[in-house]
Amino acid sequence: MDVQYVGVAGTGLGLAKMNTYLLDVLGIHPWWYELSEWLGVVCLFVVGGFGLMALVQLVRRKSLKKIDRSLYVLFLFHALLAFLYCLFERVVINYRPSALEPSFPSSHTLLVVFVMGSTSVFLSPMMCKGWERCLLQGLCLLVAVMTVFGRLLSGVHWSTDVLGAVFLSASLVLFFAAAVHKGGWR
Repeated sequence: MDVQYVGVAGTGLGLAKMNTYLLDVLGIHPWWYELSEWLGVVCLFVVGGFGLMALVQLVRRKSLKKIDRSLYVLFLFHALLAFLYCLFERVVINYRPSALEPSFPSSHTLLVVFVMGSTSVFLSPMMCKGWERCLLQGLCLLVAVMTVFGRLLSGVHWSTDVLGAVFLSASLVLFFAAAVHKGGWR
């Protein structure tokens, strides 16, 4: 749909009018690139924190069977996220606006939106219903939104690459929430 050869080295780009228009309007802002890079690193530490949580449960409970099942479900989704990352590194749909590197979906957006969304789903029932829950969910949402805008404003992705990552990761968060709540693993 609206494929034009306007990418780097004449590569094809779907929804080219919208993508090129938004890139021209939003521009390239290196500060947003740096911020979104750091937010991606923060998410990797969050993933590591869940690994540490599982390790602590293993040491205290002395059995793999006694680790919260919701952690296993979370790790399964993290593995699915890693698989999707590897898949889209091999199956190139779009190239970046300024380099012959895979751009769809935005891997930072995919990572951050899923990790922050699943963190909110995972931890919120563990906290009391007061301001702590709202603060945690608000911080998760803030990090996700800042990353989405950061990737759009940095100029390193086409807008459809960022939107595709948002839709894909939001779908994964919903599937994760359904799996955890349906299984009653709270």
